[in-house]
Formats: sequence, C-alpha cells, structure tokens
Amino acid sequence: MNTSNRVGYGRDEFLQEIGEVNIAYLQPGAATGARNPMEAMLKLGVSKEVASILISLTSTEDLSKLATSDMVLCRFRFDDHAILSNLTAAIKNREMQIQRTTLQAQSSVESLG
Repeated sequence: MNTSNRVGYGRDEFLQEIGEVNIAYLQPGAATGARNPMEAMLKLGVSKEVASILISLTSTEDLSKLATSDMVLCRFRFDDHAILSNLTAAIKNREMQIQRTTLQAQSSVESLG
C-alpha cells in the first residue's frame, strides 16, 4: 500500500529525514564519546559496547554512511519511567511557579489600587 500521497511526501523524502535525525544524533554522540565515554553513555542512553562503536566512528564519512540507514538509530527513552517522571515534574513545577508569580503580581496590583 502506497501511503506517500496521504502524508505529502514519498519514501525518498522520508529516508532523507531519517538520515537527518540520525546524523543529528550520531555527530554529537561520537564527539562527546571521544571526550567522555561515560557522559555519552548517560546522555545517549547506550551501553558501553554501543558507546565504543560510536567512538570508533571517527570520520565524518563513517558517520554519514551509518546515518543513511533506513532506520532511526536513536532510541526515545519516554518508556523509561524515571526520565518521563522527571520531565513531567519539571513541567508541572514551571507551571506552578508561573501561577504563583501571576498571583503575586495580581496581589501587588490590587494593593496599589
């Protein structure tokens, strides 16, 4: 079944976008890994073995070849409960802080009047 007409672009454009996501993930990952493998493991959410493979890809050509895979290479970690909980807690804390600031500002304005 051809779905390219429904989404507005075809397979080639889709593969190009996957490549862009992959290179955006691989380049900083390889650079961070070269400086600090443990940091790369933590930030990318990869094992020691995967980090060492990324570190070994030193040339831009190697990274580009890997990036042109037809699969997205990064893994979204929203299935990790701890990460998702921290992200949502930060959002809720920001929202509460904005509400407090708004109420304080309203209170200050009312006291002037």
